[in-house]
Amino acid sequence: MTGEEVMDLDKVTELFKEFDNKLRPKGEQPKVTLAQILNVPDFVEKYLDIDSRLRLRKTCKTIRKILDEKPLHIDRLNYKCNGKFIEISTDGGFRVFYEIIEIGVKVTNGNKKKLIRKRFKKKQIKIIQRDLLSILGNGKLRIDSFRIENSEISGLYDEKPPIGMRVLQNTVNRLTSKLNVKKMVYLVYVVDKALVEMVKVMNPEHFQSLQFSFERYLYNCTLDWKDLYNLEQWKQLKSLNIFYPFLAVSDIVNSYTHFENAHLKIRSFYDFFDENSIWDKFMQIKKVSYFPQLSHTHLASTRVL
Repeated sequence: MTGEEVMDLDKVTELFKEFDNKLRPKGEQPKVTLAQILNVPDFVEKYLDIDSRLRLRKTCKTIRKILDEKPLHIDRLNYKCNGKFIEISTDGGFRVFYEIIEIGVKVTNGNKKKLIRKRFKKKQIKIIQRDLLSILGNGKLRIDSFRIENSEISGLYDEKPPIGMRVLQNTVNRLTSKLNVKKMVYLVYVVDKALVEMVKVMNPEHFQSLQFSFERYLYNCTLDWKDLYNLEQWKQLKSLNIFYPFLAVSDIVNSYTHFENAHLKIRSFYDFFDENSIWDKFMQIKKVSYFPQLSHTHLASTRVL
């Protein structure tokens, strides 16, 4: 079960019985033992799903170290948060749901539910952070698509990001290596500097595609778009799919022409200058789609290249 730091002996025994039941065909076969797992190098890669890995990590530090050295491939990892609700899931059937309440954190993993009693907010965050780090902290992790969604609408003058985004930021700040992710999808209502931090933690050699959208800025938003455009990860990107409320023409001219293909949905431009100059720059992108969203945009007509 996720959400626990360690297992006692009874829980370890129960865990291995579950492994035995999962792996045993209809005919009788020897039971899976701890010795088998430790002595067969490809056991983890072949037989253990993410849920089993997370639970096995809690048995002891030695096994945790062995697991962290085993390759892990995830087709799609989803991280969704809204207020005090956080969900971590994959398309392979793994799903853990967290609800932060006054007295602790409710954890739902499949048909198993439990309450971890922690009253202080920092300790509640650490419970979820620990499980997320168990996945992202694997140095041999490969993710085809990492989807991040935050639908919480923060107040105009909130000093801290939403809880779910704090968990995510705290986790990536503790990573000892870059994430090997091919594509990141980043969907939020309010944009902040967490976007830059997530792109920064990607391995430029693997990171190929970025999709993100947001609805508005906040007055206290400290995001400087140059921090994003100056990253090596941004410069190495091949594909971009974005929705902007507003975008500076100078940003397009200086930072968007290296993509092999791009899909841009922009409501309006600012620091506008000659229209032909914009399209000359757009033409440098091998494949680009542009859709102005509002009739009062400076561009008089829609062009799709």
